[in-house]
Formats: sequence, structure tokens, C-alpha cells
Amino acid sequence: MRKLCLIIISLLLLYGCAGTGTKSYSDVAHSIDEGIKKVFIYRDDGYVGSAVLMQVRLNGTEIAKLGVGEMVIGDGAVGMNTLEVEIGGLGGIGMNTPTVTFDLADDQNRYFILNIKVKFLTSKIQIMETLKSAWQTQVKE
Repeated sequence: MRKLCLIIISLLLLYGCAGTGTKSYSDVAHSIDEGIKKVFIYRDDGYVGSAVLMQVRLNGTEIAKLGVGEMVIGDGAVGMNTLEVEIGGLGGIGMNTPTVTFDLADDQNRYFILNIKVKFLTSKIQIMETLKSAWQTQVKE
């Protein structure tokens, strides 16, 4: 009985670390050149905050829960779009919920990198917009 409880607890803890994004660049590479009105989001693979998932919402709809080093592609809309990121559960207590509003033209994509910035006694989520080439370099590392 003890072993069964230990197995169940271990599975629950490990399940919380797996996000819904992909870690494989090849899964998204075709969309970079073919897709338009796409929003590419990558969570930096730093050690800080590695046990929590970032809930990513594009225009109010959750598109992924990203673990460390994961990425997702969202469908943007022509005009103003909103990207919001938060950490749910106990890991999100005291964390900010940053929001970025951006304009998306009919013939373009947008690229973002998410990370957690640590300062003395505080941490905060950052959403950084970047260029396509910088995003690809970061993802491929």
C-alpha cells in the first residue's frame, strides 16, 4: 500500500512539470516560413522556475501551459492582439501576470520569449518580443 501511494504521488508531481508545448524545433519550423498571422512563443530554458508551468493566453484563450524549453504557435488576428502569461497554483503566489498588446498585420508573424527574472527576494515573469532570427537562435540552442 505504501508503494502504491508513493507511485501515485510521484506521478502527480511529475505530471505537473510536463507542459502542453513542444520542445522540438522541427515541429514548428515549417510554420515559420509558411504561416502568416502566427504568434510564436518560447519559454526560456533557464533553471529558475523550472518546476512551474506558464499559462499562456492569446486574445483571452489559453493556448498552452509551457514548461521549461517549450514553445507554442498561436493564431493571431489582424489588428490588436493580447498575450498574457501567468503561473498558476502555489508557484504563482506573488508573481506578476504580464500582458503585452501588439498589432499584427495580415502578412506578418510575431515572436516572443518568456522567462523569469530573479531579483533579491522577488521574481517576475518577462515577455520579450524579438526578431525571427533571434527567436530561432534561442530555440535552437
